[in-house]
Amino acid sequence: MRKRDVGLGSAAIAIGAVILLLIKLTGLKVQTKTGMGSGFMPLICAAVIIVCGACIIAAALIRKGDDSETTSKLDLVELKRVIVVAACGAFVCITTKYIGLVIALGIVVAVMAKLLGNEKLIKSVILGAGSAASYWLIFEVILKVPLPSGLLGI
Repeated sequence: MRKRDVGLGSAAIAIGAVILLLIKLTGLKVQTKTGMGSGFMPLICAAVIIVCGACIIAAALIRKGDDSETTSKLDLVELKRVIVVAACGAFVCITTKYIGLVIALGIVVAVMAKLLGNEKLIKSVILGAGSAASYWLIFEVILKVPLPSGLLGI
C-alpha cells in the first residue's frame, strides 16, 4: 500500500465533499424550471473528483510495494509546472470579474499551451481563442447556463 496515494485519494474525496457542501450552503440550484441551474457543473465536478479519489485509493490498496520504493525528488520541470498551473488558477480567480470567465479561461489555455506544451505562440493563441469560443458556445448558447461576464459583458 502506498500511503501517499491513499492520502491523495482521501484529499480528493474531502475536496469533493467540500464542493458538495458549498453547493448546499450557497443554495445553488442543480435544476431550475428552465433547465440546468448554476449548481449543476459544480455537482458534476464534485462527483468526478470523489470518484477519482476513490479510484486512487483503490489502486493504492491493490498495488504492491510501499512509499520507500519511490523517490520524492522534485526537479525543476515539475516545479515549473506547479507554478504555472497555480499562477493560471490565480489569474482566473482574480481577473474573471474584470474580463469574464470565458476570456480568462481562453488566456489560461493559451498560456498553458505555450509554457507547458511548448507550442508555438500562434498555435497557442488559436488554441486559447478556440477554447474560449467553445466554452461560450457550449454554456451560453447550447446549455443556456450563464457564465460570469466581465466589464465587456462577455
